[in-house]
Amino acid sequence: MMIQERHNLLEIISRQLIGKPNRRNLRVQKAENINKCLQFLRTKVIVENIGAEDIMDGNRRLTLGLIWTIIRLFTFRDIKPDTVFSSTNIPHMEGAADKSIDTNSAANALLLWCQSKTAEYV
Repeated sequence: MMIQERHNLLEIISRQLIGKPNRRNLRVQKAENINKCLQFLRTKVIVENIGAEDIMDGNRRLTLGLIWTIIRLFTFRDIKPDTVFSSTNIPHMEGAADKSIDTNSAANALLLWCQSKTAEYV
């Protein structure tokens, strides 16, 4: 069930179909399903030094790195300075929507998101 959920979650956040997962009774079938997901991710971003076995064996460092890559790839793509900031959202940052903000950087995109979500508390 966990492999099926991972497969479906990746389809949901990417808004693309990956394909039907294999039955997941055997370890090799689980590995095939994870490898399908990794192959899909490799078409979008560089994914190195991680394989299905790393995920199945519970390698936390590599798995968390992969999760961060997925977050950067599919969450930050929708963050734009002109949609995050407006003069009604954050009056003290009226010039924030200019083109000098680099939204391609994951750190800057995260900062923009945090500022937009906490603006009413400032």
